[in-house]
Amino acid sequence: MSAFATTPADSGKLLVLTPGLGAVSTTFMAGVEAVRRGLAAPIGSLSQMQTIRIGPRSEGRNPFIRDLMDLAPLESLEFGAWDVFPDNAYEAAVRANVLRPEHLSGVKEYLSTIKPMAAAFDQKYVKRLDGPNVKKAANKFELAEMLRADIRNRMAEVGAERKHLAVHGASPCVKGGHQRGLAHVFSQSRPQNGRPPMLLRCTRRCQSGCRTAGKLHSGGSQPCKGIQR
Repeated sequence: MSAFATTPADSGKLLVLTPGLGAVSTTFMAGVEAVRRGLAAPIGSLSQMQTIRIGPRSEGRNPFIRDLMDLAPLESLEFGAWDVFPDNAYEAAVRANVLRPEHLSGVKEYLSTIKPMAAAFDQKYVKRLDGPNVKKAANKFELAEMLRADIRNRMAEVGAERKHLAVHGASPCVKGGHQRGLAHVFSQSRPQNGRPPMLLRCTRRCQSGCRTAGKLHSGGSQPCKGIQR
Protein backbone atom coordinates (compact mmCIF):
# COMPACT_ATOMS: atom_id res chain seq x y z
CA MET A 1 0.00 0.00 0.00
CA SER A 2 1.15 3.51 -0.75
CA ALA A 3 2.54 5.47 2.20
CA PHE A 4 0.07 8.24 1.36
CA ALA A 5 -3.00 6.01 1.10
CA THR A 6 -5.91 6.81 3.40
CA THR A 7 -8.09 3.80 2.62
CA PRO A 8 -7.18 0.17 1.94
CA ALA A 9 -7.25 -0.99 -1.66
CA ASP A 10 -10.26 -2.99 -2.78
CA SER A 11 -9.68 -6.31 -4.48
CA GLY A 12 -11.48 -8.22 -7.21
CA LYS A 13 -13.01 -7.13 -10.48
CA LEU A 14 -14.79 -3.77 -10.72
CA LEU A 15 -17.84 -3.56 -13.00
CA VAL A 16 -18.26 -0.15 -14.65
CA LEU A 17 -21.81 0.45 -15.93
CA THR A 18 -22.71 3.15 -18.44
CA PRO A 19 -26.25 4.36 -19.28
CA GLY A 20 -25.75 4.48 -23.05
CA LEU A 21 -23.28 2.72 -25.35
CA GLY A 22 -22.37 5.55 -27.68
CA ALA A 23 -19.38 7.69 -28.62
CA VAL A 24 -18.21 8.53 -25.08
CA SER A 25 -18.71 5.08 -23.55
CA THR A 26 -17.16 3.10 -26.40
CA THR A 27 -14.14 5.42 -26.62
CA PHE A 28 -13.59 4.93 -22.89
CA MET A 29 -13.88 1.14 -23.16
CA ALA A 30 -11.66 0.96 -26.24
CA GLY A 31 -9.03 3.14 -24.59
CA VAL A 32 -8.89 1.03 -21.44
CA GLU A 33 -8.53 -2.18 -23.45
CA ALA A 34 -5.88 -0.65 -25.74
CA VAL A 35 -3.82 0.34 -22.71
CA ARG A 36 -4.23 -3.09 -21.14
CA ARG A 37 -2.98 -4.72 -24.37
CA GLY A 38 -0.03 -2.37 -24.65
CA LEU A 39 -1.39 -0.82 -27.85
CA ALA A 40 -1.50 2.73 -26.46
CA ALA A 41 -0.45 4.88 -23.53
CA PRO A 42 -3.15 6.32 -21.22
CA ILE A 43 -2.62 9.86 -22.51
CA GLY A 44 -5.11 12.26 -20.91
CA SER A 45 -5.91 9.94 -18.00
CA LEU A 46 -5.79 11.84 -14.71
CA SER A 47 -5.58 8.66 -12.65
CA GLN A 48 -2.82 7.06 -14.75
CA MET A 49 -0.58 9.92 -15.93
CA GLN A 50 -1.08 12.93 -13.65
CA THR A 51 1.22 13.81 -10.76
CA ILE A 52 0.38 15.81 -7.64
CA ARG A 53 2.62 18.00 -5.50
CA ILE A 54 3.03 17.03 -1.84
CA GLY A 55 4.42 19.73 0.46
CA PRO A 56 6.56 22.70 -0.63
CA ARG A 57 7.86 22.75 -4.21
CA SER A 58 11.40 22.79 -2.85
CA GLU A 59 10.95 19.24 -1.58
CA GLY A 60 10.31 17.91 -5.07
CA ARG A 61 7.67 15.41 -4.01
CA ASN A 62 5.45 14.90 -7.07
CA PRO A 63 4.13 11.33 -7.05
CA PHE A 64 1.73 9.95 -9.62
CA ILE A 65 -1.85 10.04 -8.40
CA ARG A 66 -2.03 6.30 -9.04
CA ASP A 67 0.81 5.86 -6.49
CA LEU A 68 -0.72 8.25 -3.98
CA MET A 69 -4.13 6.60 -3.89
CA ASP A 70 -5.28 3.00 -3.84
CA LEU A 71 -7.10 2.96 -7.17
CA ALA A 72 -8.51 -0.05 -8.97
CA PRO A 73 -6.00 -1.11 -11.66
CA LEU A 74 -7.14 -1.03 -15.26
CA GLU A 75 -6.73 -4.80 -15.39
CA SER A 76 -9.59 -5.21 -12.89
CA LEU A 77 -12.18 -3.25 -14.91
CA GLU A 78 -15.15 -4.94 -16.57
CA PHE A 79 -17.89 -3.12 -18.48
CA GLY A 80 -21.64 -3.21 -18.91
CA ALA A 81 -24.11 -0.81 -20.49
CA TRP A 82 -27.74 -0.07 -21.33
CA ASP A 83 -28.75 1.28 -24.73
CA VAL A 84 -31.84 1.59 -26.92
CA PHE A 85 -29.91 0.07 -29.83
CA PRO A 86 -28.72 -3.58 -29.77
CA ASP A 87 -25.30 -2.91 -31.37
CA ASN A 88 -22.35 -4.25 -29.40
CA ALA A 89 -19.59 -1.89 -28.28
CA TYR A 90 -17.48 -2.45 -31.40
CA GLU A 91 -20.40 -1.79 -33.77
CA ALA A 92 -21.38 1.29 -31.76
CA ALA A 93 -17.80 2.59 -31.84
CA VAL A 94 -17.60 2.18 -35.62
CA ARG A 95 -20.89 4.05 -36.03
CA ALA A 96 -19.79 6.83 -33.65
CA ASN A 97 -16.70 7.37 -35.84
CA VAL A 98 -14.62 8.84 -33.00
CA LEU A 99 -11.77 6.33 -33.24
CA ARG A 100 -10.17 5.40 -36.53
CA PRO A 101 -10.32 1.78 -37.82
CA GLU A 102 -6.66 1.19 -36.94
CA HIS A 103 -7.41 2.11 -33.32
CA LEU A 104 -10.37 -0.26 -33.13
CA SER A 105 -8.87 -3.22 -34.93
CA GLY A 106 -6.73 -4.27 -31.97
CA VAL A 107 -9.63 -4.24 -29.53
CA LYS A 108 -12.43 -5.45 -31.84
CA GLU A 109 -12.63 -8.89 -30.27
CA TYR A 110 -13.03 -7.50 -26.75
CA LEU A 111 -15.48 -4.73 -27.65
CA SER A 112 -17.65 -7.22 -29.54
CA THR A 113 -18.29 -9.09 -26.27
CA ILE A 114 -19.91 -6.02 -24.65
CA LYS A 115 -23.56 -6.13 -25.62
CA PRO A 116 -26.02 -3.58 -24.23
CA MET A 117 -28.81 -4.52 -21.90
CA ALA A 118 -32.28 -3.27 -22.79
CA ALA A 119 -32.70 0.36 -21.79
CA ALA A 120 -35.22 1.84 -19.35
CA PHE A 121 -36.26 4.43 -21.89
CA ASP A 122 -39.10 6.93 -22.18
CA GLN A 123 -39.27 8.92 -25.40
CA LYS A 124 -41.16 11.66 -23.59
CA TYR A 125 -37.80 12.82 -22.22
CA VAL A 126 -35.74 12.30 -25.41
CA LYS A 127 -38.10 12.98 -28.28
CA ARG A 128 -35.58 12.63 -31.11
CA LEU A 129 -34.31 9.22 -30.04
CA ASP A 130 -35.94 5.83 -30.43
CA GLY A 131 -34.76 2.25 -30.69
CA PRO A 132 -35.84 -1.40 -30.40
CA ASN A 133 -33.73 -2.44 -27.38
CA VAL A 134 -36.11 -1.11 -24.71
CA LYS A 135 -37.58 -2.64 -21.57
CA LYS A 136 -41.35 -3.15 -21.37
CA ALA A 137 -43.05 -2.74 -18.01
CA ALA A 138 -46.36 -1.62 -16.53
CA ASN A 139 -44.76 1.17 -14.51
CA LYS A 140 -41.47 2.71 -13.40
CA PHE A 141 -41.29 0.54 -10.31
CA GLU A 142 -41.09 -2.57 -12.49
CA LEU A 143 -38.49 -0.89 -14.70
CA ALA A 144 -36.38 -0.09 -11.67
CA GLU A 145 -36.53 -3.69 -10.47
CA MET A 146 -35.39 -4.82 -13.93
CA LEU A 147 -32.42 -2.47 -13.72
CA ARG A 148 -31.48 -3.89 -10.36
CA ALA A 149 -31.62 -7.40 -11.82
CA ASP A 150 -29.45 -6.26 -14.75
CA ILE A 151 -26.74 -5.15 -12.33
CA ARG A 152 -26.80 -8.45 -10.46
CA ASN A 153 -26.76 -10.50 -13.66
CA ARG A 154 -23.91 -8.57 -15.27
CA MET A 155 -21.83 -8.84 -12.12
CA ALA A 156 -22.31 -12.60 -12.17
CA GLU A 157 -21.44 -12.81 -15.88
CA VAL A 158 -18.06 -11.08 -15.51
CA GLY A 159 -17.28 -12.29 -11.98
CA ALA A 160 -17.20 -8.79 -10.52
CA GLU A 161 -17.23 -8.10 -6.80
CA ARG A 162 -17.84 -4.34 -6.99
CA LYS A 163 -19.72 -2.01 -9.32
CA HIS A 164 -19.69 1.64 -10.37
CA LEU A 165 -22.09 3.71 -12.48
CA ALA A 166 -20.56 6.25 -14.84
CA VAL A 167 -23.04 9.05 -15.67
CA HIS A 168 -22.54 12.20 -17.71
CA GLY A 169 -25.25 13.83 -19.75
CA ALA A 170 -27.76 16.60 -20.16
CA SER A 171 -31.27 16.19 -18.77
CA PRO A 172 -33.21 19.44 -19.17
CA CYS A 173 -36.43 17.63 -18.20
CA VAL A 174 -35.09 16.80 -14.73
CA LYS A 175 -36.38 19.78 -12.81
CA GLY A 176 -38.84 20.92 -10.21
CA GLY A 177 -39.90 18.07 -7.95
CA HIS A 178 -37.35 15.73 -9.52
CA GLN A 179 -34.50 17.71 -7.96
CA ARG A 180 -35.32 16.46 -4.49
CA GLY A 181 -32.90 14.12 -2.75
CA LEU A 182 -32.78 10.50 -3.87
CA ALA A 183 -34.58 9.43 -0.70
CA HIS A 184 -37.70 11.10 -2.15
CA VAL A 185 -37.21 10.14 -5.77
CA PHE A 186 -38.41 6.57 -5.54
CA SER A 187 -41.23 5.36 -3.31
CA GLN A 188 -41.71 1.62 -2.93
CA SER A 189 -45.44 2.10 -2.43
CA ARG A 190 -46.41 3.62 -5.79
CA PRO A 191 -45.40 3.21 -9.46
CA GLN A 192 -43.73 6.63 -9.95
CA ASN A 193 -44.62 6.78 -13.64
CA GLY A 194 -43.56 10.44 -13.77
CA ARG A 195 -39.91 9.85 -12.88
CA PRO A 196 -37.30 10.19 -15.64
CA PRO A 197 -35.45 6.93 -16.45
CA MET A 198 -32.11 8.45 -15.43
CA LEU A 199 -33.35 8.96 -11.88
CA LEU A 200 -34.56 5.36 -11.82
CA ARG A 201 -31.10 4.17 -12.76
CA CYS A 202 -29.44 6.31 -10.11
CA THR A 203 -31.92 5.28 -7.43
CA ARG A 204 -31.56 1.58 -8.15
CA ARG A 205 -27.82 2.07 -8.33
CA CYS A 206 -27.92 3.42 -4.76
CA GLN A 207 -30.11 0.55 -3.57
CA SER A 208 -27.73 -1.94 -5.21
CA GLY A 209 -24.68 -0.51 -3.44
CA CYS A 210 -23.21 0.89 -6.67
CA ARG A 211 -21.05 4.03 -6.58
CA THR A 212 -21.47 6.80 -9.15
CA ALA A 213 -19.02 8.94 -11.11
CA GLY A 214 -19.82 11.97 -13.27
CA LYS A 215 -22.59 14.56 -13.28
CA LEU A 216 -26.13 14.74 -14.53
CA HIS A 217 -26.82 18.30 -15.68
CA SER A 218 -30.17 20.02 -15.62
CA GLY A 219 -30.57 22.50 -18.44
CA GLY A 220 -26.88 23.17 -18.97
CA SER A 221 -24.25 24.02 -16.39
CA GLN A 222 -26.15 23.36 -13.15
CA PRO A 223 -25.84 19.78 -11.87
CA CYS A 224 -29.06 18.06 -10.91
CA LYS A 225 -29.48 18.47 -7.14
CA GLY A 226 -31.21 15.12 -6.76
CA ILE A 227 -28.22 13.29 -8.18
CA GLN A 228 -25.73 15.43 -6.27
CA ARG A 229 -27.29 14.47 -2.97
